Amino acid sequence: MSCSPRLLRPAQAPRVFAFRHPLVRESVEAAMAAGVRLAAHRRAADALLARGAPALRLARHPEQTAASGDQRSIELLVRWAEEAEALAPAVAARALRPALRLHSTSDARPLLLVRRLAER
Repeated sequence: MSCSPRLLRPAQAPRVFAFRHPLVRESVEAAMAAGVRLAAHRRAADALLARGAPALRLARHPEQTAASGDQRSIELLVRWAEEAEALAPAVAARALRPALRLHSTSDARPLLLVRRLAER
């Protein structure tokens, strides 16, 4: 796939690129077929996990692709919320929405975080 150098910029790791602006990323994602977009999000999440990226960088990918009961995605979203909770409660709440949608009733962690955020 050939991309204009104006749309992407080299990232810190070799052969890794990042979009120059979130609007560019959103436009590219909107133009992709649904299946291609889902596969790209899965590959991105796997690559970021392999590099040990923080939850903040990872979470938007499972947020887009996870299916009900997907424990790995729920854990990433909850970790993202926990990392954001002290400094950005609104961001933590955003992370919890998909976690709550995905979680099974046996996993109470997202509900406990919602309670903590509501008490703020």
